[in-house]
Amino acid sequence: MKKGDLVFCFNESIYGDFISKRNQYEVIECKPDQIRIKNDNQKSVWLPDHIFTKNVVPEIQSINIDDKIQNELNDCVEVTIKFNNGERHFITFMTTKWLNNLFNEHRNFVIGSGLILLQKINKEVIEHTINIMDKQNELIEQSNKY
Repeated sequence: MKKGDLVFCFNESIYGDFISKRNQYEVIECKPDQIRIKNDNQKSVWLPDHIFTKNVVPEIQSINIDDKIQNELNDCVEVTIKFNNGERHFITFMTTKWLNNLFNEHRNFVIGSGLILLQKINKEVIEHTINIMDKQNELIEQSNKY
């Protein structure tokens, strides 16, 4: 990145009070591993360059719980996330009680790509978890692409 570049935040991480995911910022100055921008409060700040990209970051268009939640404390559902660039990803949300039952009834291991464990499962918890993962740039990485 160089002075004058326009960059997008793709990972708010611990800087959520200063910058917002998907917002565009102009690079004011550069030094190794850091860039200086005007943050959302119009203050000049130095931030790690690895939380920015020159590419537009896809935005969540919809979150769909594909299965009916039968029991908030003991269930497993698949969730589909659609992005405004046309991509679709899915994640499996499972309660710890459901997982424990898998161990007791079926096997002694569970393999899970795109698996999120929760104590309690409902629409609000699922949406909140997905939004946190998105802000921290973990959603694409932890979900499975269709």
